Amino acid sequence: MGARKNEFEEDSEDSRVADIFQLLEETGALVMTGLNRNGEPVYRFTEKCKEIFPELYEFHKAELNSTANELWQMGVVDVIFKESTFSVGFTNQNYQTYLEVKDQLTEDQKDFLEVVIGFSLQHLADMELKSEKLKD
Repeated sequence: MGARKNEFEEDSEDSRVADIFQLLEETGALVMTGLNRNGEPVYRFTEKCKEIFPELYEFHKAELNSTANELWQMGVVDVIFKESTFSVGFTNQNYQTYLEVKDQLTEDQKDFLEVVIGFSLQHLADMELKSEKLKD
């Protein structure tokens, strides 16, 4: 059985995380870009993070790439490959696929769509309701 952390260890770890977060913000390695659908702040790592904390930058980049790949395999986004990078797109066909699988998406996938693609899932839900009303 793994050792369970006591309250002091949890508080100490939370404090270290808060200190790192503050350092990243103060140095411009992390910037707030807005709020997500739950009203929580959304942040973006900058190139400065790559200099200050390259392990975190690379970990975050790998997580984003993994999420983009999952959504691409589901047909929810298009991935356009370029020499050493790629970009993510969202078409009408992707939107139709999104409607079919939206209840199966993880929170990370929803966050990715909201932040990286730049649309609000609430906006999509509103569009869907308007579409349904037009059919009636």
